[in-house]
Amino acid sequence: MTSITLENIKAQVLDARKSRDIIKSNVLNTLIAEVCRDTKEPTEENVVKGVRKFLKNLKQAISHAPNDSKLVREAEIISKYIPILEEDHVDFHSVLNQLFIDNPEKYLNDKTIGWFVGQTMRLTSGKANPDEMKEYLRSKINEAL
Repeated sequence: MTSITLENIKAQVLDARKSRDIIKSNVLNTLIAEVCRDTKEPTEENVVKGVRKFLKNLKQAISHAPNDSKLVREAEIISKYIPILEEDHVDFHSVLNQLFIDNPEKYLNDKTIGWFVGQTMRLTSGKANPDEMKEYLRSKINEAL
């Protein structure tokens, strides 16, 4: 897996400046500033969290202004980092389905989401995406209502 570090992102900023890609340069500089603001130590793990958070915020902004081409372009730039981040993630759906089968006494509700997420993280050695899992489990709860 290619590492995501502030140094790598700074190098991308320099490349963007050389190619006169102002939007890319600005969005990556903003990403760097937010990662540095949100963490005291910019470890790879913290940078990855920062990229995820930044992209999530961009997607929320796009949902409110879907025709804003600048926001869409910024999201495309940041999304290029996501395949790198997602390489280590596994599909959690089959693991969760097996947990539902193996633990019929565990009824899925708001109080048991943490248990299901924790067990899936344990069974996948931490390679499942907990945020996606929580969103998926909440959608399953809402379907049942």
